[in-house]
Amino acid sequence: MIDRERIAEAVEAATIGAPGVVELLPIASIHLGSLHVEVGTSGDATTVAVRVRVEASAPQAQILEGLAERIKAAALTVLPPGSLVRVRIRVHALAGRS
Repeated sequence: MIDRERIAEAVEAATIGAPGVVELLPIASIHLGSLHVEVGTSGDATTVAVRVRVEASAPQAQILEGLAERIKAAALTVLPPGSLVRVRIRVHALAGRS
């Protein structure tokens, strides 16, 4: 059994410090653990989902690629060795745009 709360805490800390990320947004469907990170399982993989607002001035693909790597690395620090992590990132809105 995975410790969803510990994974969520590690992912939240990694996301907040990521370059280009302005804000970590709440996930409306969440009912357990973190308000900002959704952690689930699908088959043999752990799925981690976040919603973020990113800087408009930076290349979005580059920000999201770096963020996905940070999230995966953070989750793997809590999970058993050899675990598979899938990352979903939802970009709510670019900062500076309406």
